[in-house]
Amino acid sequence: MGAVAENDRLYKAIAAGIGEARKAFELMVPVKVSITTPDLEPVPLTDLPALVGAADRTVVATYARVTGDITGHLVFVYDPDTARRLAALVTGEEEPGEDMGPSAVSEISNVAGSQVLNFLSNATGLRILPSPPVYVSDMAGAILQSVLYDLAPAADEAMVLKTEISLGDEEAAGFMILIPGSAELALLVNRLGS
Repeated sequence: MGAVAENDRLYKAIAAGIGEARKAFELMVPVKVSITTPDLEPVPLTDLPALVGAADRTVVATYARVTGDITGHLVFVYDPDTARRLAALVTGEEEPGEDMGPSAVSEISNVAGSQVLNFLSNATGLRILPSPPVYVSDMAGAILQSVLYDLAPAADEAMVLKTEISLGDEEAAGFMILIPGSAELALLVNRLGS
């Protein structure tokens, strides 16, 4: 079967998992959540740090390693204002405290990301587990640079799933990025076809 058909199987499975992530978001926040149909494409590693816009733009992100039968990276990136709004929606407080804000953003990212990985795990029979997320506020380029260092010895490009997250009437306020290793990507595709 050709690469287009294989990627189509993976794309459909991930899109279904994204639907589960959206439901998880909406259980935690009292506004309509939209998550766009994901883009699934190879990205040269040199372009990775600029994946979410200007590399020098300050963003809030949560980062988790994917472990088990599949390894990779799961990154949620939010505009700082969106992260603050998300924390306020989750906690019910207009100005969540210094600890509560990051904790709330990490928790909702963890729940939504776990939904996507659980869906892929159930569809393939593979163990796919996220590590607890790490909360970071830094320049976008610096956050994705750490992923680049991890991938660089094994590949020249990464297959990246990128989807935009909107809260209520705010468009493209955040991104979810899933980057599986190249060998793991082939294993996912294999299992989805069997």
